[in-house]
Amino acid sequence: MNSQHHLFQFKITLIGSRPPIWRRILVPSDFTFGEFSQAIIDSMGWLDYHTHDFKLRNPINWRRCTISMHFYSKHYEENEIIKDYFSFQNINAIFTYDYGDWWEHLIEFEGIFIPEQGKKYPICLEGCRRCPLEDSGGVSGYENVLEILSDPYHEEFEQTIDWIPDDFNSEYFSAGDIAFDDLIVQQY
Repeated sequence: MNSQHHLFQFKITLIGSRPPIWRRILVPSDFTFGEFSQAIIDSMGWLDYHTHDFKLRNPINWRRCTISMHFYSKHYEENEIIKDYFSFQNINAIFTYDYGDWWEHLIEFEGIFIPEQGKKYPICLEGCRRCPLEDSGGVSGYENVLEILSDPYHEEFEQTIDWIPDDFNSEYFSAGDIAFDDLIVQQY
């Protein structure tokens, strides 16, 4: 089968999160890194307010490279296709979202699959825990928010509870809730 009709499976883990916050997604192998970044952002639950980039090995020379959302970058994400980078020899990348909070994600290439007829992709297969709140200060800042929320007598409790969404539950995750609204979904 032509590689454009293959799916790549990835596990995305927020580095430093304890217990881990992660997602497993299937995306078309002909996605650009721009589409791939949007699939990661959507599956994690980020709001896409911030800049981001990928750091990985270039399979041509095995040197580290950065694939960026900035059009002036040598490797602009809209010009690079994920199937040209990921393989069983080149399985890991780092995706950084929000250069202020510095949310780093380990991207692990897990395999190549054939799409099921009639199914739409990308799709989130599974995951664990809710994505941290935007602008909560990175992993340590988010852990601090969770600590404050666990203590109604904490001096910052009222201020923090006013800032978070009403339906906030740090442990909740359902793959069925993930919508890839900002992507052209491909049906096979």
